Amino acid sequence: MGLWFKHWNWPYPLRIKFTYRSWPIAYHKYARDNLYLEYLPIDSPNIRDTRVEFGENMLRSFTSYLDKGPYDAAFLKFCFVDFPIEDTQWQARYDNLKKTVIAAHDSAAKKQLKLIVGNALPLLTPSDTTIHLQKAFNTWLNEFAASHKDVMVFDFFNLLTDEEGRMRKELARGNDDPHPNDRAFTLLDKAFFIKVSDWLGKQSF
Repeated sequence: MGLWFKHWNWPYPLRIKFTYRSWPIAYHKYARDNLYLEYLPIDSPNIRDTRVEFGENMLRSFTSYLDKGPYDAAFLKFCFVDFPIEDTQWQARYDNLKKTVIAAHDSAAKKQLKLIVGNALPLLTPSDTTIHLQKAFNTWLNEFAASHKDVMVFDFFNLLTDEEGRMRKELARGNDDPHPNDRAFTLLDKAFFIKVSDWLGKQSF
């Protein structure tokens, strides 16, 4: 999400060539139409740290922000690095992804906040097992949202992938960097602002 906020706030040359550098240019807040957005970075699920349960730190930092509002909704998504797996890891990772979303929804609901969840972020060269995980998670997420009126899914995956479920190369920052590039963020913008505004019941100016 940090790169998306830089896309909104930084001038073109900086966000194209120098996105990963630290510049003294604020980017954590953005307003458009009747939406006010604030970027509050959360911890990763700690895939490699076996001492910590998957999603534990992520949920702790997520819930710590819920009182900083007032907000109408919170946005949660995993990073693309949370999806690559070996065959033997499939079920455990699938269960942990679902469990984290359910816990995040419970925390948001207690604060009477709606929850927007981004589905799987695509990869340039995922294994068949990883693609299977991404598609299974996306299917479950749509079912979860369909049964909860306070949950909306924002579809990163289908906007950025080819017919096989791999990230379109022209939308990646580099051949070995599956972060979305400026063209990808512009594409996401066209869907994001309309869908979120409609779902929250906020009309454009």
